[in-house]
Amino acid sequence: MLDASIVELLTLAVALYGAAGVHRLQRRFDELAGKVNTLEQGHHAHVNAPGLH
Repeated sequence: MLDASIVELLTLAVALYGAAGVHRLQRRFDELAGKVNTLEQGHHAHVNAPGLH
């Protein structure tokens, strides 16, 4: 039989929930970083275009 107390089970549940939350936030930050990189590349292409300004 499983020999775990309610505190240990709650700790496991909170740890898993926290890990899932961190993973979700990391995916959002990666998506945001991708958007920033795309905007930055467009900005550099505009600023560095020969004869534009």
